[in-house]
Amino acid sequence: LQAELSRDVIPHLSPATCFLPGPSLPCKALFPRFFFNATSRLCEKFVYGGCRAKQNNFQNKEQCVQTC
Repeated sequence: LQAELSRDVIPHLSPATCFLPGPSLPCKALFPRFFFNATSRLCEKFVYGGCRAKQNNFQNKEQCVQTC
């Protein structure tokens, strides 16, 4: 499962990534993640389902803040 997750999430992203749509919840895993909410201009926590990752999906708040 960890190998699948690493394929879904791109570790080094540009700030443009921060304005892509936030998370969707099509899968059944429960991984805590962060995304940049362009409206609130904050990195916010969400539960990642484990598949169909969008680029606006960070493993921790520090990655989100550093990128966005």
